[in-house]
Amino acid sequence: FVRVMRHSSIRRVAGVMPKCLTDVIAVVSTLQDGNFTDARQTHLPALGKHIGKSRHWHADVQRDDLIWSASRFAPYKGELVCTMLDRCDDVYVAAWALLASARRCEDAKEASMIIRQVIPDFSVRLNVECVRAIHKT
Repeated sequence: FVRVMRHSSIRRVAGVMPKCLTDVIAVVSTLQDGNFTDARQTHLPALGKHIGKSRHWHADVQRDDLIWSASRFAPYKGELVCTMLDRCDDVYVAAWALLASARRCEDAKEASMIIRQVIPDFSVRLNVECVRAIHKT
């Protein structure tokens, strides 16, 4: 039973982590486009929800006894998952900070221009490639 549950938890982490990265892309893209309402109401709440689910299932995998981490399972890279979730948290907090700053700005176009300077377009393309690679594995 525990083997089945552990395998299920690993699959759940693998299923939710790409959603976090997709949400990161959506948040950054909407901020760069100046669509602050969409970022605030849609993409950031989704990112927060997916980070929470990923952390829940990652913790579930970590709680399992080492006896059940048999060689049948693909190696689980817990440190990688933790690092990726920490970076998603960083984006989440930074995006809220950028939204708060943009709200104080008189002109939304000026705010999005500043955001585009802070977050270059190549970082969005890099994240897109990472998500594609994760979906292929």
